[in-house]
Amino acid sequence: MKKTIGYFLLISALFIGLAGCAAVLPSSKTTVVSPWQNFKDIEMIYKKIVPGTTVQELKQWGFDPYTSPNIKILNYRDIAVYFMPNASIQMSDLPEAVQLAIKAKDRSRAYLIQPSDRKKKRTGSFWLDTAKFKRLTNETGWQFQGLIIIVDDNVVYKTPVSGEPIINTKDEQKNPLGPFQELGDWTIGIGKGFIK
Repeated sequence: MKKTIGYFLLISALFIGLAGCAAVLPSSKTTVVSPWQNFKDIEMIYKKIVPGTTVQELKQWGFDPYTSPNIKILNYRDIAVYFMPNASIQMSDLPEAVQLAIKAKDRSRAYLIQPSDRKKKRTGSFWLDTAKFKRLTNETGWQFQGLIIIVDDNVVYKTPVSGEPIINTKDEQKNPLGPFQELGDWTIGIGKGFIK
């Protein structure tokens, strides 16, 4: 009976090993919830926004921070920092509509829109990944960014379409010593403790 169970476990382990085991590797998904399903959806609607568009129209198109998640409201100070992140950029360098919004102070605000859908999946050999010899990660998805500036309930400026319509990156990490690679870091840490 024990031999039968042992053979069964051995055959099961071999079968799993031969199958590649990629299905049991970890994966993750980061979705910034939004009313838009992909980059083209939001890009098409975002392009409709022009100076003079009302806040009510923005709401109808889904650009409402109180009903659509993940839209950040910026005040005039935040707008200034967004466009002038360092001293090399002066107020006079900014578009007139942005200058107007900063000077309007409390009458102005901006909506920072950053929806995205990113998926990470580990691929390759389960055994090499688990033993930390070689890890392959594939990231796919999309990411959009736009900024709409509003003064007195009317759009005065929007940034051009920005972002990544298609994300497809592959990351490969190799550790020739596998799990023993971290052992070297651990011994160095212990050695530093004795030196103090």
